[in-house]
Amino acid sequence: MYNLQLRKGGLLISKEWNSEIHDFTEEEIIEEEIQYYLDDSICLEKGVALRDIFLLISKNIQLFSAVTGCPYLDEMIEDAFKPPKRNTNKTEISALSLERKAFLENLDNESMLHFHFEFYGIGEQNASIEFAPIYELTLYPVILNDKLNIEVQDSEEVILSAKVLFTLAEVIKGIISELSFAGSPEIKAYALEELKTRAESVETYKAITMEELEQKLEEQMDLGKKPCRICGEDSRSASFNKPSNVCDKCFKNVKGN
Repeated sequence: MYNLQLRKGGLLISKEWNSEIHDFTEEEIIEEEIQYYLDDSICLEKGVALRDIFLLISKNIQLFSAVTGCPYLDEMIEDAFKPPKRNTNKTEISALSLERKAFLENLDNESMLHFHFEFYGIGEQNASIEFAPIYELTLYPVILNDKLNIEVQDSEEVILSAKVLFTLAEVIKGIISELSFAGSPEIKAYALEELKTRAESVETYKAITMEELEQKLEEQMDLGKKPCRICGEDSRSASFNKPSNVCDKCFKNVKGN
């Protein structure tokens, strides 16, 4: 049972009780009403593509900017509405999948549950899409994977598996957070061009995959690594009230935390 359905063309549909015919009828949710349905469960009509989701987002950019916390959502929408173009160099994918990931971190005196979204291309091999221009992805159908596995950290042991429906807010937030991971469309384009140029300087005309580009970006991020005094891992993080020379994991295990 779902409260909402997203259809082609970015149409958001609900079923409302009609007292005249004593039955439920389908009603389109207009722009001004979307905010009241953010926490309702949602399914997608068969064949709904990423472009349809951006059509919905474009109906209320201010609302979805607040939901996603993305300061350049309007730029992403503009990128999504460019003429579609598929990158033939990228691993062939047939659809895009949105799912939740959860893992249990065991600390000294308690356990902590972490959740995050993953949005990726599925085909013969799964493909990351964080660095891809959005217009290369808009024609792919989107799948909502409602299955949630809770795993033990640093292990593939599944301790709980359940079906958890997506809400409208979660769908939009999950997709936008992944597509904006590397920055605005302009920043992504610059980063990709820079990485391609560096790769070509090593070996002219060498083909480079999306995974290789991501690896090179990670290498760039590691240049300023600050080793943790306890384990040696990178101690840089966004945590508050943490010593600068201790990583998050060690800090959580320190008795004085």
